[in-house]
Amino acid sequence: MSIIAATNKNLPAMIREGKFREDLFFRLSMFPLTTIPLRHRPGDILPLLRHFLDLDTELTQTLLGPKITQFLQTYRWPGNVRELMNAAEYIKLTHEGRPLTPQDLPGYMSAEEAGGGRVFLSQPEYMTLSAISGCGPRGVGRNRLHGILSESGTDLGVGKIRAILRALEHRGLIAQEKNGCTVTNQGVLALKQFQSPML
Repeated sequence: MSIIAATNKNLPAMIREGKFREDLFFRLSMFPLTTIPLRHRPGDILPLLRHFLDLDTELTQTLLGPKITQFLQTYRWPGNVRELMNAAEYIKLTHEGRPLTPQDLPGYMSAEEAGGGRVFLSQPEYMTLSAISGCGPRGVGRNRLHGILSESGTDLGVGKIRAILRALEHRGLIAQEKNGCTVTNQGVLALKQFQSPML
C-alpha cells in the first residue's frame, strides 16, 4: 500500500519546534517531491490557461490581449494551478467572447490589482532575498551570499547576484551598506507574500 501526502508546511522546521513527529516524517518522506509555485513559473500560465479553457489558437489570440496577459503573468497565484483552473471555469461560465480584462476574472483577483501594494519577484530574486533575510540584521556580503545560494542549489554566479541586488535595492527591498546587504521592512513584507505556497 502506498500513501501520497502533500503539505505547504515546512516539516523539518516543525520537527525542530516539536510540532510534528519526526518518526512520522521519515515514514512519509520516502520519495519527496517539491513543487514550484505558479508565480515562479510565469511562462506556464498562458499555456495552462489555454488548456483549461479548451481554446484553439485563434480564439486565444482574440481573448488574451496584452493587458490581461500582463495581469495573469504578474498576479501572485496564491492558490497555484488550482486557482488558475478555477479562474478558467469562471471565465467559461461568465464571459461573452470579447477580449478579456482583469475585471472579467473573479472579483477578488481584480480587487487585489486595484488595491496595489503587491510585490512580484522572480524565483532568483525571491531566493536571494530569502537568503539575505536568513542572515539577520548584521548583513551579508556578495561572496558569502553566493556561497549560501550555491549550498541551497541556486547557483546564480556573482555577476547575476550583483544585478539582482541592484534590482532589489532599487525597489527598496534591501539596503546595501559597508558590512553587506540587509532586508528592509518592505522586503520583509514582500517575503511574507510568498511564504506558505499552496500545493
